[in-house]
Amino acid sequence: MHAYGELPIRIEWSSLRRGKRSGRRSIVSLSMNAPASSRSAADTSSIEWRCGVTVHQFPPPTAPQRLVVHSRTQTAITLVWEMPRSWGGCALHSYEVEMRRIKGSGAVGEWYQAGVVSATHRTLTKYDKLFKGECRVRATNVGSLVPSAWSDVLAVLSEKEEKAAAVARPKSAAAQQASRPLAAARGAEGVAEAGAAVIDDDDLSLFVDLRHSMKGDEYMRAHGWSELARGVGAFFVEAGVQDGVCGKLFDLRVAQVEGLIDGQAELEGHGQLDAHKPLISLAVLACWTLQTLAHHTAQPEEWIPLANAISGIVRLVAPVPEDAVTRSMIRALLHSLVDVRETLRQCEPDGVVTAHLGAKYEKPLRQLLKREWSARQQALRDAVATRAAALLLYQEYREHGIAKEVAAAGANVHRPQTRSAPPPTDE
Repeated sequence: MHAYGELPIRIEWSSLRRGKRSGRRSIVSLSMNAPASSRSAADTSSIEWRCGVTVHQFPPPTAPQRLVVHSRTQTAITLVWEMPRSWGGCALHSYEVEMRRIKGSGAVGEWYQAGVVSATHRTLTKYDKLFKGECRVRATNVGSLVPSAWSDVLAVLSEKEEKAAAVARPKSAAAQQASRPLAAARGAEGVAEAGAAVIDDDDLSLFVDLRHSMKGDEYMRAHGWSELARGVGAFFVEAGVQDGVCGKLFDLRVAQVEGLIDGQAELEGHGQLDAHKPLISLAVLACWTLQTLAHHTAQPEEWIPLANAISGIVRLVAPVPEDAVTRSMIRALLHSLVDVRETLRQCEPDGVVTAHLGAKYEKPLRQLLKREWSARQQALRDAVATRAAALLLYQEYREHGIAKEVAAAGANVHRPQTRSAPPPTDE
C-alpha cells in the first residue's frame, strides 16, 4: 500500500511462473479509492487503470570457489575464497560462512553460521576455538532471494594432524637447494676469526622461490597458457599489474577471466563474452566488478547509476570485432575502466576521496571539493564514452563506409564516358 496524497493506491499483479531468467510482462491493476472516512455510503466511485510491468528474474550465483585456511591460531581462524564463476547476471551482495565441529571421538556437530561479509570482502576471521571441523561458504546477489549452492566443504585438521601433514609434505627443489649449505655448515668445525663481515653476494631468491620481476610473455609460454589467457595477460603487463600476469586486475586473475569466458554457457543471456575477443570480454567482466563494488562505496547513490551507465556503454561495443585495428582502441577503453576502478577504490568507506568529502572543511572549500568531484565523475563517464564511440564509428565505417567507397569506385570504372556535343557554329 502506497499513499498518494489523500488517496491510497493498491497495486496487484498476478504471480509469474518460474522459468529461465528473462524479462516478462505482466498486467498490473491499480486502483485509487477515497478513504471511508471522507466519503458517503453511496459514494463508491474509484479510479482504475491497467499498465504493463516488466519483471526481471535473476538466478542465484554459482558456488564460491577455492575455500582455504589463510591463517590459524588457538583462538581464531581466517578463511579466504574466490568469487563464484557466475554471478547470476547481476551484482553480488554478500557471502555467508558456516562451520561445524568434529569432536575427538569423531562425532560431527551441527552447522552454525560463522559470519556474513559483504561481496567486497572474500575473507572472514572467526574468533573460535575450532579444534577440528569443517567450513563452507555460499554467495547471494542483489537480484535473487535464493542463495547459491554451498562451496566444497573445507576440512580443518587438528594441530597434531596439520604437523604430521607438513612433515610428510615433500620440500620444493628451491628449499632443498637452499638447505644444503646450511647442513654443510652445521657439520664443519668452527674457526675463530677476527674482522668485519660484509655480505657481497646472496641468493635469497632460493628461499622464497620467487624473483622480484614482473611475470610476462616468458612465464606464459613456459606454462603453456592458451591464446585467450595470453591475450588477457598481455594487458595485465601493459597496465602495470603487480606481479604481472600472476596478479589481479579488476579483482580478477587471468585464470578467473579465462574460466568465466569458457564457462559462458552457464551465463544465460550474456553473449558479450567471447573466447575470440579476450580484451572486450575483459571489459565486460570489469563492468560486472564495478557494478558489484558500487554497492559498497560510501556514496552508493552516486556510484550505482555511474557504474550502470558505464556498463551500458561497454555493452554497446561488445559486437565490435577484435582485430589489429580495434585492439589498440579496446586497450584504451580498458585503461579508462582502470581509472574508474582506482577512483572507486578511493570512494570506499576508508578511501581518500571519502575522507576529504566527509571532512569538516570551511563551506567554500567543501563546495569546491564537491564541484571537482562531480567534474571527475563526468570525466570518467566521458572517457569511457569517447573510447566506445571511436570503436562504434570504426565499426560503422567498416560495415557501410568501405562498401559505399567500393560501390562508388566500381560505378566510376564502369560508367560509360560520353562526349559533350560541340557548340553550334554560325554558317
